[in-house]
Amino acid sequence: MPPPEPPAEDLPGKVQFRASTVSSDTVAEPDTEVIVTDEVVAVRPMAEADPDSPLEYTVPLDEVTRMECEGFMCRTVTIETPTETYGIPTAGLKEGHLRQAIVDNTTLTNPCIRLDIDRLGTCPCAMGTYAGCLLTVLGFGLVLSVVGALLGAVVMGVGIGLTVLAYGLRKVGKWRGANVWEGNAEEADAAA
Repeated sequence: MPPPEPPAEDLPGKVQFRASTVSSDTVAEPDTEVIVTDEVVAVRPMAEADPDSPLEYTVPLDEVTRMECEGFMCRTVTIETPTETYGIPTAGLKEGHLRQAIVDNTTLTNPCIRLDIDRLGTCPCAMGTYAGCLLTVLGFGLVLSVVGALLGAVVMGVGIGLTVLAYGLRKVGKWRGANVWEGNAEEADAAA
């Protein structure tokens, strides 16, 4: 039975998303907690962890003007306010749920057509990359065997092709702006 999560009573609003991640690529176990309420995004070290590079900040959602997903495998969600930029590492997080919690509680929009699979918290680029790598390794193993050399070459070629396709789709999505959500300028002016 996992230990109970510490309460988020010290944060304003109702919790929309809560998960843990690592503060840097060099950390093996989650050491940072990410909480999105209907009022703030809070990133802070976990009570039982001693992070090497602690991340700790709280950003009011009404100040967020832009959100962007960066990276291919080691991804980061970057949120911007008029004065600062904050990075949230997404290793171990359901990135789609994090993005959706922020978008649902802000005026951020993205006009690009998105796949429904994104709403389930599954990244098509990550799935394609993992499947491509798995097929490449399987194909390489078959190539080394005498019986499956031809089949292995085909499987390895499909795996490499799938990995390249996933990378290409990520680059095209970035070029289209599918990874950027920006605040509606008219709504921001009306609120001021």
